[in-house]
Amino acid sequence: MGQFLAIGDVAKACGVSVRSLRHLETHGLIQPARTEAGRRVYGEEHVHQLSRILLLKRAGYTLSDIARIIHSPVLDPQTLLDVQITCLTQQKTAITRLLSGLKEARALLGEQKALDIEGLCTLIREGQYLMTQKAMQPVLDQYFTQADQKRWEDTAKTLFSPEKQTDYQKQWESLIRRIETEIDAGLPATSPAAQALAQEWLKLQTPMVEALGPEQWSRAAKMYSEMDKWKTEDHTTPFSKEVYVFISQAAQALKNAKG
Repeated sequence: MGQFLAIGDVAKACGVSVRSLRHLETHGLIQPARTEAGRRVYGEEHVHQLSRILLLKRAGYTLSDIARIIHSPVLDPQTLLDVQITCLTQQKTAITRLLSGLKEARALLGEQKALDIEGLCTLIREGQYLMTQKAMQPVLDQYFTQADQKRWEDTAKTLFSPEKQTDYQKQWESLIRRIETEIDAGLPATSPAAQALAQEWLKLQTPMVEALGPEQWSRAAKMYSEMDKWKTEDHTTPFSKEVYVFISQAAQALKNAKG
């Protein structure tokens, strides 16, 4: 029997949310296996399918388009990787590391070798991060000048090495998943457990807040508070409005508790 991952593990490994995976399942794009207890599990074939779906999204296809073509016999892994390479080349230096990974994966396919599930998940996660950055550009332009955006980018590079940036991103992804789990479980936003999550959220924000100043961070807060105005299938965020409202309420409860 091959290796299987739980839905949360796949979400963490590939840099997507559990809700996104369930959304793809609802649209019939991916059908995970089930354990005897009814839990979703993903094998290598499911991760490859997820790779195809996300590559097509990066190439500009909608979910409806993907649903029509995902099972096409001509949509082989090498073709998908070629599409991805073409898209990423347009982003030049920002995607150098991912482009190198894709070429490496394509070479393996050319030698009739398969990527292991961990390597494939890493490739997907990096691609997802870059896709989100590109798709969010029109939204960022509404709230930040080009100089502001350059300042954010330079600040992040100053504070975090590439390895630390990856670790920082993983910390955010882990915290967001835990918040989503607690929301689904019905945890009150004013509870001590929710306040503890808010404390973690604020701690992760601290390095950037201190480096950028409250004015820049207020703009970011305004952008996320108004996500109902701009959030679409293409313009997405690492977390939902529900998560943002929950953590805002928890942070306020934490502030009130401290007096």
